[in-house]
Amino acid sequence: MEKVYRIDGMKFFAIIAIFFIHFSVFQYFQGDPTHPLYLFFNSVSRFAVPFFFIVAGYFFHHKVQQQGWRYTQRYISKLC
Repeated sequence: MEKVYRIDGMKFFAIIAIFFIHFSVFQYFQGDPTHPLYLFFNSVSRFAVPFFFIVAGYFFHHKVQQQGWRYTQRYISKLC
């Protein structure tokens, strides 16, 4: 499969968003959940986790289409 540069670019922004979620950037607002910047960063950053699930599913589906059931069996056996 060819490298998808658009997905790589989005992964960069998703990594930054995960950083904002886990980093104590919100301490600067003293944890005030009504502060506009707190609400903005918290809301915008929440796209990252679903994005990674969707990207993983996209690549898994592509591999299954290429290699079939054998790939799924190997993938599941690695998880167990």
